[in-house]
Amino acid sequence: MNWLLLPEDEVQLVTYLTGPLGLRMVLPKLTSAGVALAKDPLTALTSELPGHVTEGIPWDFTFWCPDIGPMRLLGDRPAEGHDDVRTRVALQMTKVESPRWRELLDLRRTPVIRFRRSAWHQEGPLMPGLLQGMDLTVKEHPSDVIRLLRSITSWLRREGEKLNPFEHCSNSPIPQPRNLNPFWVWARPCALSWVGAGGEVWPWNA
Repeated sequence: MNWLLLPEDEVQLVTYLTGPLGLRMVLPKLTSAGVALAKDPLTALTSELPGHVTEGIPWDFTFWCPDIGPMRLLGDRPAEGHDDVRTRVALQMTKVESPRWRELLDLRRTPVIRFRRSAWHQEGPLMPGLLQGMDLTVKEHPSDVIRLLRSITSWLRREGEKLNPFEHCSNSPIPQPRNLNPFWVWARPCALSWVGAGGEVWPWNA
């Protein structure tokens, strides 16, 4: 499912995740002490959405689920010969790109909820976001994380509305396909009002 949220909608989402659900927001950058949690998650939010022409604005929010399991770091990951090629390549790229890779959160072993934010496409429309769990296949996820994802999905659908993005994109590079299942977008209240006022939605997440 694709999710369209403006910053005002994100405030409601983060309040729900870190309040009733008890999740802890992970700051997007390492501090001098390594991985850090936001003391006041709402102050970690921005009033702008990311995009191809913006810098320093986070594309993702990550939330640790302390009731499900502890935080684990990449530097503590045991050597696993059964890791697939994608996992091995991703880890190698991380090692090259970040001198402090050992201090980064291990998203395969830490129970997390991740939210890829809506972002501005270079063509102008707003791309919808994604709700994700750990860096695992669905079958590999702990059952508690799957239940949490379902609960958050149900919450996001409340007060939202299902949209056909092709009806709100004047410059789509492809015609509307017959099967819309991968493209449906749920817009939360502020985003829905924005679309109603003429805001355009990119039909997919890239």
